[in-house]
Amino acid sequence: MSKDKREEILKAAEKVLRTKRFHEVKMDDVAKEAGVGKGTIYRYFKDKEDLYIAVALEGFINIQVQLKAIVDRDMDYIDKIIEISNCLAKLSKGRKPVLRVMEEALERKDQLAKCYAERTSELKRKVRQTIAQVFQHGLDNNLLKLDVTADQYAELWIHQIIGLSRFPSEVEKIPIDAIIQLHLRGSNEGN
Repeated sequence: MSKDKREEILKAAEKVLRTKRFHEVKMDDVAKEAGVGKGTIYRYFKDKEDLYIAVALEGFINIQVQLKAIVDRDMDYIDKIIEISNCLAKLSKGRKPVLRVMEEALERKDQLAKCYAERTSELKRKVRQTIAQVFQHGLDNNLLKLDVTADQYAELWIHQIIGLSRFPSEVEKIPIDAIIQLHLRGSNEGN
């Protein structure tokens, strides 16, 4: 089985999910979008629910890969926070269907959802821990205001950035650098 073919099917499913909810999606829709036969999809995914869960899990995996690349780069502390924030904001704006699928999958109560929830918890923890590496540097160098752990900072940051990006408001959005300055102890430069 080709990893590339599987990824093509996942991308096609994500594209179909941009315009339809899970219960509206037909495997024929995904097959047509992927340019494959429906049987090809079933070689990679046992059913529509399996495909749906794979799309959601792939969302977390992609976030983790992107964030890890940012954390591993040699750059200024504040620049890393900005890059992480932009990555999270871009995800929440540009990949809303995946976020919706991720949320809907977590709300399910069946056995497949239980398996998904366990895998999701692990992947969410990895995302948070990746971001926490950057915040640990800020805590170690007394750059951050709040007296919380790096994991707590990462969790706060994820929800703050995604929340600002996702929810419509008549108030102009706060720039990411202003949010960063709210959390810094008056330092204008990172270490």
